[in-house]
Amino acid sequence: MSNQEKLLIIVESPSKTKTISKYIDHAKVIASIGHFKDLPKKELGIDIKNDFAMNIQTIADRKKFITELKNETKMLIES
Repeated sequence: MSNQEKLLIIVESPSKTKTISKYIDHAKVIASIGHFKDLPKKELGIDIKNDFAMNIQTIADRKKFITELKNETKMLIES
């Protein structure tokens, strides 16, 4: 697989990974099994004074998934 063909597709459902993999065989498809980022609970979610910059946060109990996602990405880049 050349660098241009390296794709990482993240979907929410594990069953979708199987379906997508059937049609896109040159991609790594992984399931997040739910959200891993969210808007802050007590803030607007955007910074109006800073050109409407988004403020999204990692969901605390999803940090393990983020680590796994980083590892998958690194392995894909290095392969």
